[in-house]
Amino acid sequence: MLRTKLSLVLGGLGVLFSAVPAMAAEPVVNQNFFVPAPIFTDTRPLPTPTLVLTPPSSYTAPAQPAVYGGPFVPTPVFTDTSPLPTPGTTIPSNLPSLLQAAHNAQATLNQGIDTEKVTRKNLEQMAQPREISFVFQDTQTKEVVRVDGLFDGKSWKPTVYTSNNFPVMTVKVSGLSSYTYSFPGTRYVMLAVKYPRWTEVLSNKKRIGVDEKIGIKTPNQKEFHTPDVIAAGADMLGAVADKAIADLRARNVASRAKPGQKLADVASKDLLFSLYVMEHSSLTELQANPDATVDRFLVNYAINPKTAYSDQLSHMGAQGIAQFMPTTYTGLAKRTDLGLIQDVYKGTRDHVNVTKAAFALMDAMQADLPTSLNSAPPIRLAEAIAGSYNGGSYRVKTLISRDVWYDQIDGVLARSQVKERSRVPVETLDYIKKLRLVMPAIKRKSALSQI
Repeated sequence: MLRTKLSLVLGGLGVLFSAVPAMAAEPVVNQNFFVPAPIFTDTRPLPTPTLVLTPPSSYTAPAQPAVYGGPFVPTPVFTDTSPLPTPGTTIPSNLPSLLQAAHNAQATLNQGIDTEKVTRKNLEQMAQPREISFVFQDTQTKEVVRVDGLFDGKSWKPTVYTSNNFPVMTVKVSGLSSYTYSFPGTRYVMLAVKYPRWTEVLSNKKRIGVDEKIGIKTPNQKEFHTPDVIAAGADMLGAVADKAIADLRARNVASRAKPGQKLADVASKDLLFSLYVMEHSSLTELQANPDATVDRFLVNYAINPKTAYSDQLSHMGAQGIAQFMPTTYTGLAKRTDLGLIQDVYKGTRDHVNVTKAAFALMDAMQADLPTSLNSAPPIRLAEAIAGSYNGGSYRVKTLISRDVWYDQIDGVLARSQVKERSRVPVETLDYIKKLRLVMPAIKRKSALSQI
């Protein structure tokens, strides 16, 4: 095997994992990247890996571990012998072994950690070493290894590890929010990472410290791009939507777009999932391969089902997987019939809750559109709702009434042929293009899975 240095990257800016919190002042790392179709050479199921936290009684740690090496490596210390917790009930039990290993690794790193706790650090505390931990699997031996270490501003040094058989790792930290790692060859899969997520604290436009939260996630890697992991992501996303619909049904929420019917009966999962994918994908990657883009989204959801896209913050302030503007969510939260979480930050991070809100928003937007759309082809209604989701239903309604909406989104009229006040924004035009690519891919995925 070639021993080339491989840097596994998560994010469009060469960042493996992003430490940008949802309300970070710094720009969020763009995770809209293209993932090529995987090449499958071995379809045999992987054995279920076991994280060994207690060494044999006869174990004696070498002063210089054979694989790692380096004068700064201390004797291994084993501090956690408790059993691995079982992932939450929202996660299927029959997961692919590698995916199950990733979830177990996340649970292991999460022991004793409150990921919502905020710790204020001043400038002096910021200069202290940052704690960064990894759990990875050796694909040859199937051994799962945990390594805890400290980044001192120049390099990361391991301090506690469960096995001396781990590779030389290079960890880099850029500014407040960007972390990268690399190790030689391609035999290792990173199962989970624990790292500090910093939000800048300013006083008179000067940095006086940071607010720190602990982030735990599994980076998106090619090893997870398999049909069974993609299917698991679709099942998890579908289960979230089903829970949201069940809650809407239990609350007897009425549809505003279709009087006399329940929102639970008219909610479109295909359109909802299309909007979710569109909000976290670029037009370029969709034009290149819409099916691969949907698969990438589902892999991201599968490996981090409780936190996927929750920390995404647009330059306009839209939050979470549904990319709600705070004012939009606050308005929906005032509806007592929906039973939404009142806090914007918590509400947009809770996937079942925000999915309820998204169904209600789409229904309200449809109710605000011309009634002629009720008898129009389904794709026309979907385009109008998507355009409303992007730019507001009033704008779409106005453009339809001026008889310029369809000609513009279909490319019949050039922008120069339309008065400025009646032009469809370029962003909305691109959004419609995304929809026309994503929705067929979602329908194809729906036919093959439980989504």
